[in-house]
Amino acid sequence: MFFINIIVADVHNVHTTKGGYMELKKRIRHGWDISARGYSELILEDFYDKRKYSWLDIILENSPQKDDMKILDTGCGPGFFSIILSEAGFDVTGIDLSSQMIIEAEKNAEAMETDVIFKVMDIQHPDFEDDTFDLIVSRNVVWSLSEPESAYKNWFRILKPGGRLLVFDGDHLKDLREPEGESGNPHDIYIDEYKKLYGKEPKCSYSKEDYEEARGWRRDLPLADKKRPEWDEELCKSIGFVNVKTEWVNEKVFTDKKDIYLHRNIPYFLLRADKSDV
Repeated sequence: MFFINIIVADVHNVHTTKGGYMELKKRIRHGWDISARGYSELILEDFYDKRKYSWLDIILENSPQKDDMKILDTGCGPGFFSIILSEAGFDVTGIDLSSQMIIEAEKNAEAMETDVIFKVMDIQHPDFEDDTFDLIVSRNVVWSLSEPESAYKNWFRILKPGGRLLVFDGDHLKDLREPEGESGNPHDIYIDEYKKLYGKEPKCSYSKEDYEEARGWRRDLPLADKKRPEWDEELCKSIGFVNVKTEWVNEKVFTDKKDIYLHRNIPYFLLRADKSDV
């Protein structure tokens, strides 16, 4: 997802009880509900930009070479991956914890005249049978999960033998592990630099006043103290994924100068992992 108004803070104790996870999940869902309309407006720009084809190319280059893939877009948000993969001719299902995100995804799919099945669902515990999908994709999702280990384990479960997982993400919580610099909140410096370069603040999916509800929970996330993608790689291997590898993809998917600047401090990675067919 797209991040603005980052507040640097100490990493709090991670919730470890069932009740703690449930409460954190409710806060996360509420945060994405707040962001749904604004994030959808940001994503709509990608549908009419060359970035759409950059994303589609990198997904297909790393997908199983099958014409009839059944694909799950997990944490689909406003439906960007779901829609462009449906346009490419695949059978796509998109799921998201946020009901407001699913509403936006359905609107966008209708506007783009694509046939995607969207469902409100906890992506960490998806309600699908074992061995259902040929490909699972996600973008900017894992960092924000209350139970990321459960997510990876269940994604492995619902992949078909020979299926593949593609996770696009960044170490979006890195700032929580770093001390604040002498010059104050680094995000404020970033905003000032961006305004000098482009004459306006970068777009955001929520207002500055809504920060605590929209993203304040990021301080309490389990991955706040984990270095990524190293953590993801090791977990995937321990679960049983094979051919696990990552690559940095900023230059492949961000070509506009503003995009490059926006993502300069958070390198994007693609984690690719397979479920063995034997």
